[in-house]
Amino acid sequence: ILTEGTDGMFISKQVHIKASTTTITNTNIDGCSSVPDFPIVTSSATGALFNGLPHICPKGESSQCFGLKLDGSWGNAFILQKPLEFWGSSVIFGNWTGFNTPWWIIGGDGAEGDGTEVWGGNPPAEISGCKIKLPMKINR
Repeated sequence: ILTEGTDGMFISKQVHIKASTTTITNTNIDGCSSVPDFPIVTSSATGALFNGLPHICPKGESSQCFGLKLDGSWGNAFILQKPLEFWGSSVIFGNWTGFNTPWWIIGGDGAEGDGTEVWGGNPPAEISGCKIKLPMKINR
């Protein structure tokens, strides 16, 4: 995973993947893992530590979001209702509408520029009733 160092340069880091009963059962996976290359080419995306693991939703025609699995490989996590356009933005909340760490994703609405989706749970699902419309267009 790339992280920004104190000098402003981006460096590659290993990710510590610790198995827990909340993320996976009947496994002994625990340790550091070198993360393989992202499965598709992308020039812009949004990502977060969602459900305790790195997740990325890339810009493009596909609405597929990916998550880093406990075995250190990338896997399909969920599919956005609309693909990200003009870059994506996102934020993780601590607790919202009964979901622990829901992920608010912005940028999947084409010409409108003000639509969003909220995802939560494990496995992830879009949280119904959480259609947040932004007051103005962003990422333009």
